[in-house]
Parts: sequence; structure tokens; C-alpha cells
Amino acid sequence: KFAEAVQDFNIEYCEEPLLDSNKLEQLHLQTGMPLALDETLWYAPTPKSDAPAKHVSLSGIRALILKPGILGGWNNTKMWIEHAQKNGIHCVLSSCFESGLGLNWIAFMANELLSEQFPAGLDTSKWFEQDLIEPRFLIQNGNYVFPDSWPKSKDTFLEIISEGTCEIGDLD
Repeated sequence: KFAEAVQDFNIEYCEEPLLDSNKLEQLHLQTGMPLALDETLWYAPTPKSDAPAKHVSLSGIRALILKPGILGGWNNTKMWIEHAQKNGIHCVLSSCFESGLGLNWIAFMANELLSEQFPAGLDTSKWFEQDLIEPRFLIQNGNYVFPDSWPKSKDTFLEIISEGTCEIGDLD
């Protein structure tokens, strides 16, 4: 009923409105509502894994909501992005309530891995009384604000992490 009630609205996508992701294609065919996958992807860290998400039809799927902290980081997220791009699907990187350090990492990933920028789900730091980093991760007027006072070595750290070669002592 919801999908029929909002048919005349300009909805970008609706994230997994059904408990059974195998019924999303049928919902899209009946209503035309554009859909997004989110939680279904949690059970398939990569598009190559043999998990139920691999078998979900992409018909009617307009976006994948990717949470790197759940998917397993850079490489798995990159595989989902490449899979989505091959299928003409947008990607949205999103937080699962990471600290400011994690949010900065996701913002960096979005900048590096996505050719098309969609609003990212990164405005969760406002819910934390304190953060692990100073200055705090900041979103102003819907835009990420990278602080000038961060160490210049941040690029080196992010590069080391993105290559997957980070050892415990590397970031001291």
C-alpha cells in the first residue's frame, strides 16, 4: 500500500521495504518504485560470495547502500562498487555509527572509489557526545568539511590503510 500511496512523489529509492529481498523485483514490477539494497548485502561481503544476496534480482534496484565497516573494508566495498557500476546501479557509502576516524575513512573511500557522488550516509557523528579525533568529523550544509588542522601525514596514513599494508606500529 505504501508504494502505491507514494507513486506520484519523486522518490530516489526506497531501502529494502520488504523483509524478503527476493520479493523486491515483484514489488518493483507492480509499483515501479525504485529500490535500494542495504541489509541484504551484509550477508554477502562481496558480490562473489555464495550468499543469498548474490541471488537477489537487481531488477528495479537503483542503489546499493554500502557500509564498509560491515562489508569488510576497502577491497570488499570496491568489489561491490565495481559490480554496481557494471549493472548501472548507483552506490551510496554509509556509516554504521563509526567514530570520526571511521567517518573520515568512508569519506575518503567515497572520493577515491566513486566516479559519481551521491549523498553519503555520514552525518552520524552528531549523536556522539565525544569522539576519538579532534577536530570532530563535520558536516555543514550537507557537505563534508575536512579540517585544516589535521596532520599533513594523513594522506600517507590513508594510502597505507587503503593498500591493506597497515601494521599496528605504522600509524604511531
